[in-house]
Amino acid sequence: MASRHHRRTSYADRVIVYLLRHGEAEGIGSTAARTDADRQLTSEGRQRLQQAKHAWRRCVGSVDRVYASTLVRAKQTSTEFARALDYAGTIEIADWLTPEADPDLAVRHALAEAAAGRDSIAFVGHQPHLGDVLGRLLVGHGSIPLKKGMLVGVELDGPASASGHLVCCLSAKIAGRLDA
Repeated sequence: MASRHHRRTSYADRVIVYLLRHGEAEGIGSTAARTDADRQLTSEGRQRLQQAKHAWRRCVGSVDRVYASTLVRAKQTSTEFARALDYAGTIEIADWLTPEADPDLAVRHALAEAAAGRDSIAFVGHQPHLGDVLGRLLVGHGSIPLKKGMLVGVELDGPASASGHLVCCLSAKIAGRLDA
């Protein structure tokens, strides 16, 4: 079966890093969530992510790897994302995507994936961490906040370059409206 994602022949040394912030999650103390790590997506949050699937599929195509934070809401979001793309691989759970993790670890991981020849990878996590990762990938520092359910794609210049260019930015709310 042919993949919807085509390897870029003239840019074979480049990788697109997709950053996806988790969808809307329940508050601590509501239902089963006793800690921040246990917070699950709300039904509205899950619905918005599911409505974004067609736009994600058109924007992303496919990914070589999906990584998610250890927190429940990020794992659930990564599952919705993987379903949307018909991703058949394993979702890798990564503690370097938790809210308190050093964003430089995620940048180094993206560079390692580029060096391994990956075309595209996805990191599913949280604010402010993903915003810090985005700031480093685009301008080398700072933070660029992502809304809940927002997908951002950054094409890195190569496996040795942590600088990149924005190739897509799509909120879950807007993505859901594109097919309405």
